[in-house]
Amino acid sequence: MQNLWFPVSSSRPQIGHPQRRHLARLAATTAVMAWLPLTVFAQEMQDCTLVNGVMPADCTHAAAGMVVAMPVGANTEDDGVAGDLGPYGFAIAIDAAPAASTERNTLVGQEQAQGTDRLVDRLLSQVGVQVSYDGLGVRPRLAIATEDMKASYPAGAAVPFRASSNYPAWIAKAEIRVTEAGNPSRVVAVIPVEANGAASWAMPADGEGDLSYTLRVYDSAGRYDETTRQGLSRSAVNHATEAKDGAIIAPGEGEDMTAKRSIPVRGGAVTVSGNTYSQAGVTVMGERAIADASGRFVVQWILPPGVHDIRVGVGGGVTRQVEIPQREWFYVGLADLTLGKQSGGETYTLGRLAGYAKGHTA
Repeated sequence: MQNLWFPVSSSRPQIGHPQRRHLARLAATTAVMAWLPLTVFAQEMQDCTLVNGVMPADCTHAAAGMVVAMPVGANTEDDGVAGDLGPYGFAIAIDAAPAASTERNTLVGQEQAQGTDRLVDRLLSQVGVQVSYDGLGVRPRLAIATEDMKASYPAGAAVPFRASSNYPAWIAKAEIRVTEAGNPSRVVAVIPVEANGAASWAMPADGEGDLSYTLRVYDSAGRYDETTRQGLSRSAVNHATEAKDGAIIAPGEGEDMTAKRSIPVRGGAVTVSGNTYSQAGVTVMGERAIADASGRFVVQWILPPGVHDIRVGVGGGVTRQVEIPQREWFYVGLADLTLGKQSGGETYTLGRLAGYAKGHTA
């Protein structure tokens, strides 16, 4: 993310003592500009003093009747089907009730065909699913936990781990590393796992009883990110899971436990959310979405710049195409210009220029 703030000011000093100055004419302009383009309009009003709160009929303004033409911005979701909008410059249409139908009833403007993205969005909405783009500034997340949220297991018991991350597109390999708690350099076990998946390991009967575990993920160049160490110990008995206020669902999901980060993740986030309702389940890009007790689910992945097919498996499944931009910027500028003339004939100018920019590049 980049933030820029650049105030600039310039002026020519007034001549004479401030109390003896009298302005014979003053033209002031204020212009808002987008980055560098700057247009300045000179403004001058005559006989516009309010009389009993009413503007005089002979009030004139130098800019009266001026029409300023602004360029039309590009359509941010143009799927290539938009045609001539007609004399109104816009079109209003009502889609047919069945989501799979492409029929439309045009109320205003020229008739427009329904685009593919619109059709897919309607199909997803019908089953309670939404696909959205969340920008380039989303932080990578990496987490590891035991499925039952226990920290101690007896010898021979299965220890169920669950790994989660929101940037699997960058992860070539993932592993759970079990080490001695007092000596992290001594590795007890290395357990392969998917970036968003589960793995099981049997608690050994001998060796050090106080352990710790981390999740480490590698990219194709061998760089790795790793989570903080989580405690794990061998107990004499199998302790019952601590009572919770609800069912344990996807522990660690949505958390960021990263302790070491070296994989350069640059891209935009796509979020798929909704409710499974009576569906047997929902898959997002081949992975099963985990729903809470009410059936709600949220899956967010960071994807590299470019066009991606987001496959959402609901029933037969549909594909929504999403484009991740290379950069995103917000910028605004402000210019102040004042021209003045004193009664003695001396003129002066005062000016200020300021701007602000904030953006992300992938």
